[in-house]
Amino acid sequence: MKIAIVGSGAREHILAEVFIRGGFDIFVIPGNDGMKTRGIPVFSDVLDEKSLEKAVLDNGADIVLVGPTEYMVDGVVDRFKEKGIKVIGATSSAAMLEADKVFAKHFMIKHGIPTPPFRAVHTISQLERALKEWDAPYVIKIPTLAGGKGSFILPTLSEALDIGTKVITSGFRGLWSEGLVVEKYLEGEEYAVQVLMSSGDYVILPMVWEYQRLYDGGRGPNTGGMGAVAPIRVADNLFDGIRLLVDKVVRGLLKEGLMYDGFLYIGIMVSREGLYVLEFNVRLGDPETEAVVSLAPDDFIHMIRNTAFGRLPEPMHPSGVAVAVSLVGEDAPYGYKEVPLYVPEDTEEGIYFDHVIERGGTLYVSGWRPCVVVGRGESYEDAILEAYHKADAVSFEGKYFRKDIGDKLR
Repeated sequence: MKIAIVGSGAREHILAEVFIRGGFDIFVIPGNDGMKTRGIPVFSDVLDEKSLEKAVLDNGADIVLVGPTEYMVDGVVDRFKEKGIKVIGATSSAAMLEADKVFAKHFMIKHGIPTPPFRAVHTISQLERALKEWDAPYVIKIPTLAGGKGSFILPTLSEALDIGTKVITSGFRGLWSEGLVVEKYLEGEEYAVQVLMSSGDYVILPMVWEYQRLYDGGRGPNTGGMGAVAPIRVADNLFDGIRLLVDKVVRGLLKEGLMYDGFLYIGIMVSREGLYVLEFNVRLGDPETEAVVSLAPDDFIHMIRNTAFGRLPEPMHPSGVAVAVSLVGEDAPYGYKEVPLYVPEDTEEGIYFDHVIERGGTLYVSGWRPCVVVGRGESYEDAILEAYHKADAVSFEGKYFRKDIGDKLR
């Protein structure tokens, strides 16, 4: 069986390695040069939709697994389905749950899914009025795909006005909707709930702690993900509440004709007032994927196969603990320096490439997050120690990573 994996990041890297070890014939479109160094077949010259579809068809893929949301928004899943190809991913209409924050909020309200109070604003005067409805800190969400960097929690009114004004005065160019979300800040613990939906039903993947902000202690700007730990312990009554929320979401998708075979990420805030849905992603998180898939790779493969062939997948049965740590450059998450990157041969296992490019036999950093490392162990302590051992082993100028991934679980 041949699997085509669409995407170019560390998430796609681990998926490719898992399927190769499972005995599958795979290729990645467009992939990255770090994957090439591991012997993974990539089609790096495929840069548009037409050549993507041609590569999948010409190479006889039995299943297409789509990683990034951009491809789904552009209708890749819809077109593959029309051609009778089995594909894991959201349709273009369902992808608006992630791409359009205003659409997602209205979906939640319509289907009785608890979400923090918000205002959708279109002008600077509306922005000012909305911000003054609630106390600091202020939450602003840009209504577009931003790779996890489109949500801002700002300590002062002036900072919130500045960010919001910049977005509004840009004329919403490149955004999926003409509306900025201003949301009431809720204090509590946030859970990353990842669901695989199949044939109108679903299974919940092992629960994850995610670390989005750049600096230790949850400070600094939002990023595409600085770390993840899986599985985490969740009390039975809390998990029951989470499952009820997931049920509401899935029922809403069915009613709206938005159900698809693929992954749905639900950001859930557990506050003193109750459980609230903060956001949706129509994909697996990154680096959450690297942690979760490492726990039970064979189970993950079976889940994908069952979903592709219209069967309800069985839940994963994780073994041990996995800790993922993102290695970033000193200008992350908005810039990078193109510097050489080195990985000792004896630590290649569990290192997954993201933004890298190869020149003259040497890998260079080509984006804010060049790689993600994963440590495994029977305990949180063991997995954390292994992850940081690998983080120390990778070398590039300006390397930075959070030092507190998994601390609260020790």
